[in-house]
Amino acid sequence: MTNYLTDYQSFKTVEEMDMHVEKHILAHYGEMNQTDRVLLSLVAQYGCKFPGAAHLKVSTICHATNKSEATVRRSLRKLEKLLIIKKVPTIRRVSKG
Repeated sequence: MTNYLTDYQSFKTVEEMDMHVEKHILAHYGEMNQTDRVLLSLVAQYGCKFPGAAHLKVSTICHATNKSEATVRRSLRKLEKLLIIKKVPTIRRVSKG
C-alpha cells in the first residue's frame, strides 16, 4: 500500500529538496523573518521521507517552534503567498468512528 504523500512529492531526492529550500531562503531573505525560515526548515525536515511532502498539524508546528497558533498560521500564509509551500487541505479518516 502506497502512502498518500507520494501523490504530493515534489522532489526526487532530499538533496534536491534541500537545494530548493536554500534557494527560496536566499531569494526571499528580505521578505522572510526568522520565524518564517524556522518554519520552512521544520516543514522540510518533516518532508524527508517523501521529499517535498509533509503532513503537519499547526499544533505540532506550534509545539516544535514554541510559537503561538496565530504566528504559525501567519507565517504559513506568507510562505504560501511567496510560492514556497503549497497547503493541501485534507481530512483524516477516523478509524472506528
